[in-house]
Amino acid sequence: TSGGKLKEWAEKFQVPIITVPSGYNPRDALPLMFFPLLIVVENLGLGNYENDFQEINQVIKKINTINLDELANKIKNARLAIYSTSDHLGSLRRIKNEFNENAKMTIMYDFFPEINHNEMNGYLRTGLNKNVDVILMRDKHETEEMNARIEITKGILEHYVNSINELWASGNSKLARTMSFVFIASYLTGRIAHIVGISREKVPFVDRLKEALKSKLKSVENLEKKLTNK
Repeated sequence: TSGGKLKEWAEKFQVPIITVPSGYNPRDALPLMFFPLLIVVENLGLGNYENDFQEINQVIKKINTINLDELANKIKNARLAIYSTSDHLGSLRRIKNEFNENAKMTIMYDFFPEINHNEMNGYLRTGLNKNVDVILMRDKHETEEMNARIEITKGILEHYVNSINELWASGNSKLARTMSFVFIASYLTGRIAHIVGISREKVPFVDRLKEALKSKLKSVENLEKKLTNK
């Protein structure tokens, strides 16, 4: 936690706390929230991530942002569909959320092999999909079967969509490859926000919802009453 009620309650009930810097959007605080958890896991003797940490640092520095700048300019006003393999569902959801929050874009998304059973059939109605730009999240560690699925799918869909683009994970460890996708998602969507002239940080609809829920439900006050009674 960065403070507030969660820290207050944790201190009151003597729950161990990891305090991180405040002032960040939740999506931007991912490294601050995630890596301390891995260190806790290490301290419990359940893993060793030192090599992964070093690889992540090296991988992020080598990502080609010029290519991302070009893609951002290409898709800044597009209708997007983003697909990954089932191995990267977390990264897929992350990049979808980054497009929503940073670039203020709604996104279609799904994963292989599920897309091959259903969603790809939706592209048969060309009039609905001719303006769709597809982004495929790729990984050099794809299995032979998965690689074949993706390549065949590309060959089928390329005639029914505006473009097919690929974003490749970097690194050898799963953790490094995942974090490379996290960086790509943040950079690409932040770049789109800059190009079209909107705030990357602000999420006004979320703020409106929170304020309305706070007024209507008084969740914090009700929870505090329950904790106090205990």
